[in-house]
Amino acid sequence: MNEVICRPVGEADANYFVKNWAPDKLEGYRLPCSVREMRRMIQAWNAGTKQEDLFQMYLVLLEKVPAGLLSLQKYENVLSVGVSVVLPMRRKGCAISAVEFAKERAREMGCEALTAQNRTENGASIGLCRKCGFECEGTRVNAKGNLVYDWKFPL
Repeated sequence: MNEVICRPVGEADANYFVKNWAPDKLEGYRLPCSVREMRRMIQAWNAGTKQEDLFQMYLVLLEKVPAGLLSLQKYENVLSVGVSVVLPMRRKGCAISAVEFAKERAREMGCEALTAQNRTENGASIGLCRKCGFECEGTRVNAKGNLVYDWKFPL
């Protein structure tokens, strides 16, 4: 299997994001168009300046090449995971490895479960959740007005 590493996103990654992923090359993320704006966003990610108990963003690397993003958001005793992999790097094990990394982090934090959500039409994400052992807990309309599945992996 290919070597996949998840490492925290740093300000030095801003140029790469702007050149390769911004503004809309990475599905599900609305990344800023300028390096300066991207650095501010990375600072906010790393400061955990969201309403959750914890927020962390990781760069997913395949054989040392950036392949996607992993977001972790902790609410009380549950860790929510979000994975997005750029098109040329898909189907190479990046997302599965990122979820396995998230499971380890959740256990280290003493969480009771890992959760995920995806749109009901996102077949790849649905397949990922199933492959990683998540159980579907139902559907709902999210804050953006999309019909989504809620998934849970008990730890």
